[in-house]
Amino acid sequence: MNAITPIKPDVAKGITAQGRYVVTPDGVALGYNNNRDVERILTLMDSSLRKYNASPPTHVEVKPELLDEQTAIRPSSGTTLIRSFSRIRPVPVGSDIANANVARDHLWITPEESATMRASDLVPPTLITRMCRFHFIDNVRGEPDPWLTSEILKKEFKLKPLSTRAKQLTVSFKMEKPGSKLGVEGSALFKLEWNQRGELQFEGIVEATAWGAGQWTGTPPTGRFRLVQAYMTVDDAMAKVVPPQFIVFGNEYFAR
Repeated sequence: MNAITPIKPDVAKGITAQGRYVVTPDGVALGYNNNRDVERILTLMDSSLRKYNASPPTHVEVKPELLDEQTAIRPSSGTTLIRSFSRIRPVPVGSDIANANVARDHLWITPEESATMRASDLVPPTLITRMCRFHFIDNVRGEPDPWLTSEILKKEFKLKPLSTRAKQLTVSFKMEKPGSKLGVEGSALFKLEWNQRGELQFEGIVEATAWGAGQWTGTPPTGRFRLVQAYMTVDDAMAKVVPPQFIVFGNEYFAR
């Protein structure tokens, strides 16, 4: 989609390409906006439509399945797809309205990690790091900063059997940026259960205390506030096409 370059030339300098684009079927970019204001989005759509009508493209054969193969990030076969919800409860009186948001994300557990936990009481270090760095995080007001491995100050993951097919995972964690300006600490309780086909069902609750603002998560409540998360295995269309937020890190998302 090289035609986007004139619309957003600073992408070549490392500036984010995030936003909304209007592009014709033959690849000509008509407009760009990285703002959620309704009027600005409508203006973008209207101006782009005028440009399109003034110089419509010739016939173009669009193959959605080909585009999907080129752009979609898919989980490998057997990956457990888990949806998470994050909220600040209760929202402190007087805090910014964005603190009442509900944040959603997806957590991926690989088949190998699932098999390890089913066969033993070992929680794979890759999964521990992934949950601490990319999921135990205040993402309520926008795009959060991931934790560095050096900022994981506590990560206790204990797995114990409940039955022949079920196990309980208890977690205690703390992550903090230097200077204590941004941090989160808390505990979690998860239930893991495998069906007859060996598929993992994963669900649980995180109770945490968070503080501070990230680069793109400004206006937090003053001081420390309660952050809660819920996790549950899903198998719907959304989970199969919307990857975890930090899959943009590539293989680092799955690293130890």
